[in-house]
Amino acid sequence: MNGLQALPSYLNYFHHPAGASHGLLNAIQSVGGIASLIMGPYLADFLGRKWTIEIGCVLVVIAGVVQCTSINIHQFTAARFLIGMGSGFSGLASPILITELAHPLERGKVTALYK
Repeated sequence: MNGLQALPSYLNYFHHPAGASHGLLNAIQSVGGIASLIMGPYLADFLGRKWTIEIGCVLVVIAGVVQCTSINIHQFTAARFLIGMGSGFSGLASPILITELAHPLERGKVTALYK
């Protein structure tokens, strides 16, 4: 066990989750990111890159508040899923927007610096 799942206060608050619950908590944020790959491109084309980034950031903030105030393991897991989804939306649309906004002479350099 490492990180948050090793803290006695975490274990006591969530009534000592074990086994699959720990695996799910570690993987659910990535699952949210994968789910955003399905909807993200359509959202970016329909609403635009800026709005997709903004929606992703707002989703992360709201999910962070839900995660901080969660009263059971299920709410905590759902909040982590939404954090992954919001991060995916922002991460998907950001490099495209940077490429579109960069000056044509510097577009290659700016795009290469993103990652």
